[in-house]
Amino acid sequence: SIAMASLLSCSVLAASAQEREVLFEDNFDGSKKSSWTEFWGDWDFGGADNGLSVATTAGKTLPKIITGLNQDWQHYEIEVDLEGVSNGGVIFRSNNPVTGFDGFDGYYVGYDSKYAFFGIDQNGWKTINKGGALAGATRELKYKESMHWKIVVQGDTFTAYVDDMNTPFVQVQDGTYAQGGVGVRFHVLAGDTSGSVKNL
Repeated sequence: SIAMASLLSCSVLAASAQEREVLFEDNFDGSKKSSWTEFWGDWDFGGADNGLSVATTAGKTLPKIITGLNQDWQHYEIEVDLEGVSNGGVIFRSNNPVTGFDGFDGYYVGYDSKYAFFGIDQNGWKTINKGGALAGATRELKYKESMHWKIVVQGDTFTAYVDDMNTPFVQVQDGTYAQGGVGVRFHVLAGDTSGSVKNL
């Protein structure tokens, strides 16, 4: 769930030292499909496993983006399950997703079956290389069939937890974007499957 610090069943929670408010939850059974806007790709809600995945197009490499409509969230946590995802992750503080293009003006935490990392899209993509006080900006993360992620978005510090919800896995600091929506991104090669995200 998303509380002032969590999102996607994904859930999103508002981050607050005193109180946690659920801002949004989705288990991707299709009942909340209207809460999302598809910017690129052929998205599949539900199916037999109630997950969010994408279809591929032969001969193409397609990044896939879907972004929540709420654009004014500032401090929150996102929790989500990833199953069979080899290259993908979560978008947050997105301000201007572009239809038909892999651009979202915000941040991204993802992995490529080798490393977990944070990046920023600001008229172009770059990896954020400056690590926070609790963890480095990039860390080895080999492919796992199933993972639970928590991303804490607080001020200019972003912390990702993988399976272990007590020890930061990767952390960065950046002050470019102060607020914005949440999304999911896959990078899928032709002939591959995207895997799915669940329980945001």
